[in-house]
Amino acid sequence: LHEARLQDAVGSVDALPAFFDLYYMIGFGPLLAASLVWLGIRRRDAYRELRTALLASLVLAALFFVLFPTAPPRLVSDLGIVDTVGLSGGHDTGSFAGIRFNPYAAMPSMHVGWSLLLALVAWRAARRSLPRVLIALHPVVMTLTVVATGNHFFVDAAGGVVVALAGYALVSCRSARLLPRVRGARALRLAWGRCPATPGA
Repeated sequence: LHEARLQDAVGSVDALPAFFDLYYMIGFGPLLAASLVWLGIRRRDAYRELRTALLASLVLAALFFVLFPTAPPRLVSDLGIVDTVGLSGGHDTGSFAGIRFNPYAAMPSMHVGWSLLLALVAWRAARRSLPRVLIALHPVVMTLTVVATGNHFFVDAAGGVVVALAGYALVSCRSARLLPRVRGARALRLAWGRCPATPGA
């Protein structure tokens, strides 16, 4: 199994497991929240684009979570994949830090999907080369992170990419401009992305 081999390879390097465990916790919610604040202050247009893309992709992902509940690798005991972050126990009974959630929502991986959305928007908002390189690497590192920590299969990550891009396409000003004659495209621009209307839309 590719996921088990990746976890074994990561475990053979002293500092990597701790790095991926930390990245799993900080590289998702905290980084995303900080980025939204930064964009809200510096680039309101980019903030609105990211915010609405996140919401649209979450709606699409929720359909999969409800209709096709999927266990993460850490809950499949015979795969040889362990939980390195320490999410087992209370977390996998449906509660973490008192917050209720669905532990069988591994497909699609929104850790990966939302990391991709953040990269798509923040890369354009950043001006310097080094931040752009780090932003571009973020979805790749997050994909390795969610697999190496036993929280997702590679196919979950691929699902996250598809859902994220679908959500982005629904609300992006750019995708709406590519389809100016499609019914509802102008409404998407104005209601979701708040983009300027284009002639013929």
